[in-house]
Amino acid sequence: MSGTALKLIALLLMTVDHIAQFIPDMPVWMHWLGRISAPVFLFCLVWSMKYTKSQFRYLLRLYLAGLFMGIMDFVVNLICGNHVYAPMSNNFFTTLFLTGLCIAVIEMYREDRESGKRLALIVIIEQLVSVMICYMVSFGFGELHLEYLFGGLLPNILYTEGSFLIVVLGLLFYWYREEPKWLAGTFGITCLIYAVLVFVQGGGSWNAVLYTDYQWMMVFAIPFFLSYNREKGSGLKYLFYLFYPAHILILFLIGNHLR
Repeated sequence: MSGTALKLIALLLMTVDHIAQFIPDMPVWMHWLGRISAPVFLFCLVWSMKYTKSQFRYLLRLYLAGLFMGIMDFVVNLICGNHVYAPMSNNFFTTLFLTGLCIAVIEMYREDRESGKRLALIVIIEQLVSVMICYMVSFGFGELHLEYLFGGLLPNILYTEGSFLIVVLGLLFYWYREEPKWLAGTFGITCLIYAVLVFVQGGGSWNAVLYTDYQWMMVFAIPFFLSYNREKGSGLKYLFYLFYPAHILILFLIGNHLR
């Protein structure tokens, strides 16, 4: 299966998940299906970082898309206020950008240690500054959701969709990029451990695993990883940049109209 095919599947599953996020009274299985989309997008990202002609331009596109989403999240929530069915807080672009940025730092360090160290230091300083800014505006002006705006302007691994755990997951995919069986095994074990922890913390209740915290269902992305044929496909790269903000805004408006 080509990279484009994987992205289209992830796009469809993501849309199903967002329908359940924004539209009231949707069944939980729509969220179950949605758990597959994020790891598939991350998987595609790590291969895109390998095959792209310019990592800088690729990361710049992701950054600008994340900045746009941060502005849109902030403006829409500011206009609609806090009395909405589900606030608009989605910005997976920044998660992809941060994962790609970490990969770029690692690869630069491998090629030139001094340059890699300098870039890593710049990234660490930016992360600390961004986290402090987002924390302060979230604590002092929580009702304005300024953290969405600054999280898009200065992306950081705490105030991003999925938090640092998803970025770490992306780095795991990068580490085992050339070894799909190891990637599948390590990822599968990670999801299994997560499910066991949720089961134990939920007092041995399957409701916790199936209805409270079902992130472990990302494990069902493994067959898609193994089906990848290392072909780019037809591309359609701008479809994803345009579809993501458009469908979130539309679903947000529909959901809050129906509630």
